[in-house]
Amino acid sequence: MKRTVLGIMLFLVTFPILFGCAFAATTASGIGNITFELYDSEGTMVVSKDVTYYQGDTLLGLLQEEFTVYCADDTGAPSESCDFVGLYGVYVMGINDVHAYENGTYIAFYINGEYAMTGIDSTDIVDGYLYQFKYETY
Repeated sequence: MKRTVLGIMLFLVTFPILFGCAFAATTASGIGNITFELYDSEGTMVVSKDVTYYQGDTLLGLLQEEFTVYCADDTGAPSESCDFVGLYGVYVMGINDVHAYENGTYIAFYINGEYAMTGIDSTDIVDGYLYQFKYETY
């Protein structure tokens, strides 16, 4: 009887410790990595950055952590808060020194070299993916 109680107590003490260590290891190293690339008006890549992401991160949040991001506010003016969500989601107008403030210009969003079919605020993070932002005209 004593062995059973001791075994249960030992299990109850060691299980949380082992579980806690596994959780801490995952949290410290991150879930995975993605890459951001930014291209200027000449089509030249100006920066490529590998980023580690964690549980609960968003693509827009990671972009804002790594770069200075300007999104359209409710009047269409650039804003660093990126808290205005329009009919088609958050509209990125500029990243660092690449700005698309003029009529006929925009920052295009690509995923693994393909034009994105979702906005940055509604795109899931996928480990190993390449997220590109390119200055384009229409």
